[in-house]
Amino acid sequence: MNIKIKAVIVLLILSAICPFIATQTSEYLKNDSTTLMIDFVWVGVIIWMISDLLKQRSITGTLFILTGICFYFSYETYQDYGLVTQVYFELAEAVLLLISSVILLTIDKAHWKKG
Repeated sequence: MNIKIKAVIVLLILSAICPFIATQTSEYLKNDSTTLMIDFVWVGVIIWMISDLLKQRSITGTLFILTGICFYFSYETYQDYGLVTQVYFELAEAVLLLISSVILLTIDKAHWKKG
């Protein structure tokens, strides 16, 4: 397996951990079961992307869309609560996804399977 793919998998795992830390550090959302369920769904999406990556399918477009979603939710959290710890973890998640996207763009197109 390509070292870049391994690096992206590590970054994706770290980005999956960020929502849990953001939820647990938030004084507003710590006991909210809905937010915790959304975090679990988000981990499911990350696991799905890792499995596609291991099957040599390009997930770069999906990562760019998810990065945009993360930046939007970070901005929305900032608007609602101000500059709280949760915003930093949400931004860290978005940056990790963005770095993953950029790394995947550097991989040769012949590596990816068609279809």
